[in-house]
Amino acid sequence: MTKREAINLCLSWADSCEAYPFDLDINAPEAWAAIQHKGNKKAFALISIHRGQLIINLKCDPLEADLFRQMYKSCTPGYHMNKEHWNTVVPDGDVPLEMLKVMIDKSYELTKPNQRTQKVKTELEIVRQLTGADERSIEVNEVGWTSRVYIIDCGKIVFKFPRNAKYRRECKQEVETLKLLKEQQFYVNVPVLNWVAEDNSYFGFYGIVGQPLREVVETLTEKQKIEVGTQLGEFLKQLHGIKPPSKTKSQTLQEQVREYQGMYRDSRESLKKYFSELELEIIDDFFEVEVPKCMVGSGELVFCHGDLDYNNTLVDSDNRVGVIDFGDARLYDKSQDFRGIDDDIIREAMLKAYGEEVISKSEYEATSKMIDVLNLPHYIQIKDYTGIETCVKRIKTRFSRKCL
Repeated sequence: MTKREAINLCLSWADSCEAYPFDLDINAPEAWAAIQHKGNKKAFALISIHRGQLIINLKCDPLEADLFRQMYKSCTPGYHMNKEHWNTVVPDGDVPLEMLKVMIDKSYELTKPNQRTQKVKTELEIVRQLTGADERSIEVNEVGWTSRVYIIDCGKIVFKFPRNAKYRRECKQEVETLKLLKEQQFYVNVPVLNWVAEDNSYFGFYGIVGQPLREVVETLTEKQKIEVGTQLGEFLKQLHGIKPPSKTKSQTLQEQVREYQGMYRDSRESLKKYFSELELEIIDDFFEVEVPKCMVGSGELVFCHGDLDYNNTLVDSDNRVGVIDFGDARLYDKSQDFRGIDDDIIREAMLKAYGEEVISKSEYEATSKMIDVLNLPHYIQIKDYTGIETCVKRIKTRFSRKCL
């Protein structure tokens, strides 16, 4: 069995997709192909070439995991995974194809999205009635912290349903931002608000079709990266010049530093499983000493997106840029919107189009390290093992190898 055949076999399970979260060169034989559920982005199969052999990591019940290892020599504890819950299978070994399919199916069932609750069914019905969309064209995404998201036709229409009263208040702020954006003519595509519930229990907008920059950045040529960066820089120049509503929240860099340091302290205990105490002490020092140094800007608070990064920047087939998720929009230091994208070519094009050097290379590199550390507890909370593996690997790479 070839690597591509193994990938295609796993993709034959319903609502699955192929991703490469760990590797920059996705064509390299050793690059890990993650076969994920579309609904929750959890991987049920991880496929690679290791020491010349095709291997597949599959999740399983701990009792069955041990049984399979006893039955087949080519089934061993999960390579680079939680060895209690994952097995590594060599398809060309002594595991019959039919048994391999059984193992894949068990992994698929263990990682699939939860059955739709009555709440989800109710929300789906609201979306269907408002848009006339066939339920089969609606994708439910439950990965987000604050809202359940319903995506129609690959992003042409999007609905958000806040998870609780606290997040309803936050979504109200996003609705006000989308109303403001609707009055502007931007250099990039942005969502167009169209539906809002009177009680703020949901809102919907015409979305943007494209792939997250995270998924395509390594395939872009230098010219295409400059085009993307230029569009983003022109967009930010426009956005930062908007006069926001009078009650728009604000946050200074000093306030952000204190918030990030607190978030790290609150999550430190959960990181002990992935880092030694010496490693954590190095990260402690980073948050205490380096984070305040990297959070230095102009001191001028302007209306910012607040979370402009590889996930919230979309690129279509014509290299046209779209920006989504304005839930964190508020008054920040203008450097805030340049901290989430660390590709040198794109960032330099952003700054050139913006017309001002608002952040240094050392500042955005330190910010990238900080963001990875703060994202890891979220992946741990939702048990996204693919996300955990990716994040830990990036943290160990971005911090000094000598230290970690």
